[in-house]
Amino acid sequence: MSSGNEAALDSTKINSPTAENVTACSNTPAATNKRFIGWCIYLAILCVAFAPPLRQLVTYARHSDVHSYVLLIPFVTAYLIYIRWRDLSGELSTAGGFALLLAAAGAGALFANQHLHELGPNDHMTLVSFSFVCFAIAGVFLFLGRKWARSAMFPLFFLVFMIPLPAAAVDFLENASKEASAEVANWLFLVSGTPFLRAKTFFQLPGITIEVAKECSGIRSSLVLVITSLLAANMFLRTTWRRALLVCAV
Repeated sequence: MSSGNEAALDSTKINSPTAENVTACSNTPAATNKRFIGWCIYLAILCVAFAPPLRQLVTYARHSDVHSYVLLIPFVTAYLIYIRWRDLSGELSTAGGFALLLAAAGAGALFANQHLHELGPNDHMTLVSFSFVCFAIAGVFLFLGRKWARSAMFPLFFLVFMIPLPAAAVDFLENASKEASAEVANWLFLVSGTPFLRAKTFFQLPGITIEVAKECSGIRSSLVLVITSLLAANMFLRTTWRRALLVCAV
């Protein structure tokens, strides 16, 4: 009798659904396809829901002196995911905690955008874009899980550049770059022996007065260089220190 009970127990253990079996079942081709289809439907609904502010973002970026690059970011992200598709994790799951946290951040940004009327157009675009990116990445955690998100970390991180910088950050960077340019000009005049008088960012030379204006800051080209260096480092370099060296050199 005891041997019969032991055999029955062994049979129950073999047939009982373990965590490994559940995971394997949840990653069958049919289940995987359902998750990816659900993710695509989620993204489509998200784009429809954000259609009006996204159109405003496109118009704003086209006429912006600083943020015209944001129009390319979603396409670059999609391309990065496409070329790395086979290398991305096949273990799909639902990371509800991360999804909820990102969705809460996106909802908070939308709430702030609706109620902070004193903000300028640039800051409104910042909040709306931040909300869209949060909801988009939340969908990744909801439908595909943490392991897939980790394997696609750089393409998802790259979406952050779709968010325009706040006006205060742009002003700070422009002023810092302008001051740095003025210091370089001051040093060049001293080295060359050119007689001049300086008042902050104004330089009075014999017969001419020069101002180092915000337009000389080159903030857009600097941002594009940083973004390009990050992309190139991730695509073509394999070690972290080489990637960091390239970005710092730029």
